[in-house]
Amino acid sequence: MAARGGAAGKASGGGQGSLQVKVKNGKSLAPGDVFIRLIPGSGQGARDSVKGKKKKKLQTTVKKKAQHQNWDEQFDDIDYEEGMVLTVEVCHKSRFKEPLVPAVHNLDIASLHLVNLSPKDHTIEFLDGSSLDLTLVVDDGESLFGLSIGLAAKREKQDIPTIVTTCIDTITRGPRGLKIEGLYRIPGKASAIKEFKAAFNASHEYKFKDGINPNWIASLLKQYFRDLPDPLFTTNLYADFIACVPKGADSADINGISSIVAKMPKAHRETFQYLFKHLLDVVREPTNKMTEKSLATCFGPTLLNPPSGGAPLSAGMMVASQKQNDVVEAILRNPEVFEKDEGQYQMLNPDNEIAEVYEGHVAQPLMQTDEEVFIIDACNRNGGGGEMGFAEFKAACYDLGHFNVNEAFFKEEVTLSGRVGVDEFVDWFKGTASYRKFAELEKQPQRAFKETIEYFRKYDKALTGRLPEAEFSRCMEDLNRTSEYGIPERALKDIILRSPTGPNIAFEFVFFEFIALSADSNTQCKYTSARGVCTNLAMNEFCALHYCSKCHQKKQSNLTFCRECGGTEEAEGRVQADSAEECAYKSRNGHCNSAHMPDSKFCRHHACPKCPNQKSSRTADCGC
Repeated sequence: MAARGGAAGKASGGGQGSLQVKVKNGKSLAPGDVFIRLIPGSGQGARDSVKGKKKKKLQTTVKKKAQHQNWDEQFDDIDYEEGMVLTVEVCHKSRFKEPLVPAVHNLDIASLHLVNLSPKDHTIEFLDGSSLDLTLVVDDGESLFGLSIGLAAKREKQDIPTIVTTCIDTITRGPRGLKIEGLYRIPGKASAIKEFKAAFNASHEYKFKDGINPNWIASLLKQYFRDLPDPLFTTNLYADFIACVPKGADSADINGISSIVAKMPKAHRETFQYLFKHLLDVVREPTNKMTEKSLATCFGPTLLNPPSGGAPLSAGMMVASQKQNDVVEAILRNPEVFEKDEGQYQMLNPDNEIAEVYEGHVAQPLMQTDEEVFIIDACNRNGGGGEMGFAEFKAACYDLGHFNVNEAFFKEEVTLSGRVGVDEFVDWFKGTASYRKFAELEKQPQRAFKETIEYFRKYDKALTGRLPEAEFSRCMEDLNRTSEYGIPERALKDIILRSPTGPNIAFEFVFFEFIALSADSNTQCKYTSARGVCTNLAMNEFCALHYCSKCHQKKQSNLTFCRECGGTEEAEGRVQADSAEECAYKSRNGHCNSAHMPDSKFCRHHACPKCPNQKSSRTADCGC
């Protein structure tokens, strides 16, 4: 979901907002002992507006002699107000009290059009030909989800964000809290989580009402950690943690993990200790049936994320995800990692190395939100707020996978005035076949859909939903490099050869083929019955036959929806859902866990439709 509003929103009126400025690189600066000084103010008289705040030094360290300097120093909690001007001075140390100032620039903050909690890079060009790179972030003092732990700690003046302590304390104190089966595994109700997020964004001191389902609170806590711009274990320490579990949790280097924990920023480490002491309590309560391994599966990818844009650290998502789980499982098995005091951590980190964190905002993932939220988000992007003309309408349709629109269609089908409001667009789109297809996707595929659209858009300048083969290949290389939903090279070649549009590959064909043919996944549905376990594949915790699309809870396989939603009609595929027969197909990625009917040895993805033989998961038949 896009960050809310402009910088002039809540912050501009009451002066409650703050500005963070990171001074990065200086180029062609006048030679000397150089430092940068920042003077916040409301206009040209910047110096006069900061009286009473002289003790707060807004200046970098001194760099010796060189013309090109790299500071990477951040200044937080600069009071933000409407009409603010930030005076940026290039200063040289001198023998006198005041430094020499060979270059100065008055930066009008309003001209940067900052969006709340979204970092923006800006380069100042001084009159003498030198330049300085800055990154600026404005915080209106409201949003919590997507705010880094460090900034949340500064805002609340404590190391552990209140939402973490509130969620954990509520679960722990509740009569069913630690005892409810599947705690942190069974997803919460999407509409409730959406409501809780809005409440915490409005006030970090929000308190839950009595009787709230503990699974809803647990899902909210996982969502909070998932939305962090820099994960709890920090991106910079990811590779170090992964290196400590080369052969799984059983052989983990516990001393090495403890030393890495000591390098966490203090707010991250305090939050980590509080969370893991709670997770240990969860493990020690037998009635919830949550083990170290099952909790690791729930939290591994949430707490550890690889650096974005870097080369893959494993042969595929499955291996990378397992390593993340191994780290969390190893820590839960060895409580000494998170039960140390501050002095013990300092002894493990004598050089006081602290990992840098990204103090910004990240778009919230689609998981545990309603489809309508996704639609409204797409409508409001690309200038689509309020009312949309055809350009914004076409862009919103593209973001939602509805590619075949033109201006005549827009005017005829949607509006006679040439403009359409967001609400009107939502009502119209929810009646299209594209929406019905999108709504049928489970939550993880919805997130993959959104990611794939973003990469398609990079190469599809005309917003047609089709790419030539060469550009399609480059698009998929980008996706494989940065996403956990990459497509294997052999599957990519098959898709290109089989595309009904020939050398121009259509997005809809590629994506839905990819989701349908995820037969090499080893994520198995967690549904069980008197007949055994469900062996269907699941992109989340339950397969489509056992996941209620209304309330997002587990449902019986013979109901269209779960009983809480009034499900009475039998769902198609009941026998298959309860089958304990597993597909016999195997590949280098592992064994296919998909279920199949008793008269076949292979599931529908791997059984040849022409003969009883096995086929590759990426081909229409076995070659017979």
